[in-house]
Amino acid sequence: MGIAGTYFSFTSGSVDANTDLITKAETLTGVPTINAKKLTLITGGSLAFDINGLGTDSRLYQDTDGLYKLSLDAGDVIVSSLKISQTTGCPVFLAMVF
Repeated sequence: MGIAGTYFSFTSGSVDANTDLITKAETLTGVPTINAKKLTLITGGSLAFDINGLGTDSRLYQDTDGLYKLSLDAGDVIVSSLKISQTTGCPVFLAMVF
């Protein structure tokens, strides 16, 4: 059984430092507050990010298929902020259910 909610995804060709991908999704959807219950982030290169403004950078590492991925479910954490800590020229794909 899947997670109930609204599905949204987008791709960005690059991301500047301090960009909050949840804020970007809020702007693109017109939804004032998004709390993602399920989230998948895929990029072509490693990058550092901060979840929910905790002030702790985490890093994506390469998966067996050569991509860098993060996948979170509601059992892990509800994501209200996903701030990229460094500028990246790699495409970034973000999909979520909120």
